[in-house]
Amino acid sequence: MCRVLGIKNYSKNIHLPLVGEFLRLAVCGRVPENSKPGHTDGWGFAGYDAAGAPSVVKSGGSAIDERNRILDEIKKIDASPVLIVHLRKSAWDDTTYARHAHPFTFDKYIFAHNGTVEDYKNLAGEIPSDIRPADDSCDTEVLFRYLAGRVMSGHLPSVYNNLRAAFADVAVNRAHTSLTSLFSDGKDIYAFREYTKRPDYYTIHAASVGYSAVVSSEPLPGIKTNWRPMEAGELLRL
Repeated sequence: MCRVLGIKNYSKNIHLPLVGEFLRLAVCGRVPENSKPGHTDGWGFAGYDAAGAPSVVKSGGSAIDERNRILDEIKKIDASPVLIVHLRKSAWDDTTYARHAHPFTFDKYIFAHNGTVEDYKNLAGEIPSDIRPADDSCDTEVLFRYLAGRVMSGHLPSVYNNLRAAFADVAVNRAHTSLTSLFSDGKDIYAFREYTKRPDYYTIHAASVGYSAVVSSEPLPGIKTNWRPMEAGELLRL
């Protein structure tokens, strides 16, 4: 249960205010019914360095308490083909540590998720042993490696088609609340919206900001643009 932000062709000079607005969701972002306010169980962001390798910074602390640190760290990035930011609201006990914070990285891929996969241990059994995460990994890590493995297999002719097929298989075969997430291969961001409950919470909205494509869990009131809600089952390539 989280808030996600994805920015294609990130530029500090253009998009830093957007990140600042997004961080407000740690305080006032929508939460599921009967949940306490706030997304304060960890935070993280990831982009790509000059060599094209993923670079991630994350913490198990509160994004409210550590807001200045987040902005100071992001200010170190002048530009990146992709920037993904995540504010966590944990669905699992005793997991508010940096290692459980999103985004996750593997090989050239970055992933952030809003939802839970209750049946993730059985899903782990479908991942090739050479890329399977550790036994104590959380559900999002397992989902990520499963998706990355499907993309790396290249059974279908594009990242988009491999992701769509993989998401469809998980949606049908594994108990979950939502597979809503952002996946990047270093070139593009793939935003996916899917849920089995709480349609008002598991949302993604798409927009353009400074000639860049942007997706956010919620429209950001301080950013003047037109936000389009993604449809259920929609996979959007930015």
